Amino acid sequence: MYRRVIKPVLFSLTIEQAHHAVLLLLRIIGLIPGGRWLLRKCYAVEHPALEREVFGIRFANPIGLAAGFDHNGEAFRELAALGFGFVEVGTVTPRPQAGNPRPRVFRLPKDNAIINRIGLANRGLEATIRHLRRPHDGVIVGCNIGKNTSTPAENAPADYLKLFRSLYQYADYFTVNISCDNACREGATHTREHILQILNPLFDFRRGQNQFRPIMLKISPDMSDEVIDQITDVLLETPLDGIVATNGTHSRGGLHTSRTTLEKIGSGRLSGAPLTHRAVEIVRRVHTRSGGTYPIIGVGGLMSAGDVRAMLDAGADLLACETLPSFEEIKALAALLSEYPRARAWFSFTLRDSEHLSDGTPLREVVSVLANSPHIVALGINCIALENTTAALKHLQSLTALPLVVYPNSGEHYDAVTKTWHHHGEACETLAGYLPQWLAAGAKLIGGCCRTTPKDIAELNAQR
Repeated sequence: MYRRVIKPVLFSLTIEQAHHAVLLLLRIIGLIPGGRWLLRKCYAVEHPALEREVFGIRFANPIGLAAGFDHNGEAFRELAALGFGFVEVGTVTPRPQAGNPRPRVFRLPKDNAIINRIGLANRGLEATIRHLRRPHDGVIVGCNIGKNTSTPAENAPADYLKLFRSLYQYADYFTVNISCDNACREGATHTREHILQILNPLFDFRRGQNQFRPIMLKISPDMSDEVIDQITDVLLETPLDGIVATNGTHSRGGLHTSRTTLEKIGSGRLSGAPLTHRAVEIVRRVHTRSGGTYPIIGVGGLMSAGDVRAMLDAGADLLACETLPSFEEIKALAALLSEYPRARAWFSFTLRDSEHLSDGTPLREVVSVLANSPHIVALGINCIALENTTAALKHLQSLTALPLVVYPNSGEHYDAVTKTWHHHGEACETLAGYLPQWLAAGAKLIGGCCRTTPKDIAELNAQR
């Protein structure tokens, strides 16, 4: 349907026309009773194996829609119904701004890319609030905030603080955009001093609030390695929660589009497939310098399964293929790993009982399929109840000589109806309380999954 009908229609329009048409259609669908339900039924994929917890927020899946599509928060619920795990709106500026003159967005089909110089066109803070006041219906909403183009660099902190304070109750996290041309000019405004002038008032305001809102910093691929290192040091030394990498690039190197066409288009940021290499470089650099301990949201250029190799090249030493409930998923991942000779991974499963996957497949059958893979270095279980771990580990130990992994839930039980966690019956045992049993059953890699706290890990470490 999409390839034969929808795509040809959209590509017959300019990018901005297609953009407005899709937003309008989504809003209309959202007004129809049952419209969002129908979208979810047709497009969304929901499964516990896809869920991720990042900076204390539970995401239904790790694939979100970055800022730049829904500038004003008009259709965030409809976009989430298409299957996105989160929707980032914006970039929002305090005052409305029209952006740069049209045409300002251009397709580069030979390069699977676009060039844009929209210039933070949006309807401003008040319009965004009107949209975000609507019930979120469980949608994780990020707000990407930037200063008005007309605001001098020295007054930028006031713009960011106004947005942060005003949108705080409507957003689940914030992205501070210092990488768009119309938000901040690169160079002097990307110094550590200027970044801290923007961030420190946000940190101060957040300390006085009852609810915590993570703050991410969005960076440009055109920043020098030195500047990226300086920004990573800001991440290490301040309450900043993570990095969004990256925005588009001004570079035109290595494109298949003719020079004549590029000169005709003129200025703007390039995004899409040509951005992959630099985006991965930056993720690698930030990950390495930060010790891999902070969230990094990858934006732009990651467009195929081949990006697994790129991530491995970026410094990933081991892949965790975790919370696997389905035998078909396991076989598919094992086949994918075989395409990357350097890849090493552990596989951990969610179980129906001590001897079967959640889908009912016997663990004996699963292990027999994985036994001869040189890429799999350990097997285990995660995201299951504490009381089920020991029996499952003992069964796995009888089936394989590979090291075993165990990282169960905290001991609390999840109620899918009320969407809350609670103690089950008498007082729960702790992870540390099970440690001797796990070690006896052959566990070598031990941790915790849902609701595990730093205290739990500290207690495990103390008993090693």
